[in-house]
Amino acid sequence: MQFAMEMLQRRIRQHADRYERVLAALEDAFGKYEAGQISINAYLEAVCAIEQSFRNERALWLKLCDWSLALRWINRSERRAFVETCDALDWCRNWAIRQRGVDVASCLQSVSAGVDLGFGQSLGIAA
Repeated sequence: MQFAMEMLQRRIRQHADRYERVLAALEDAFGKYEAGQISINAYLEAVCAIEQSFRNERALWLKLCDWSLALRWINRSERRAFVETCDALDWCRNWAIRQRGVDVASCLQSVSAGVDLGFGQSLGIAA
């Protein structure tokens, strides 16, 4: 019985460590973006890769806990941690998408302000 409890506690710690590694990977990617080492598109790709890996790894453990009546109490806390981590990943992905839109809009604005296509004179419009 003692051995089973130790294995269960080790398994719980492994999953807690995985959540911490996901959050650390997100922080690392954001730190690189803030430092200018990667673009917003690269940050978005990193977040999507982290999310896909995280979701793929997690599905089997959730199914195993769902099937076992003895592990349902673990499943409840694990599922809550899983959902919170997925929410953090979704927030980071959506933030990157919004930032990418801001970057594109500001880029287009600066380009359109500096470029004269010459249509104004040919159409008789004063610039």
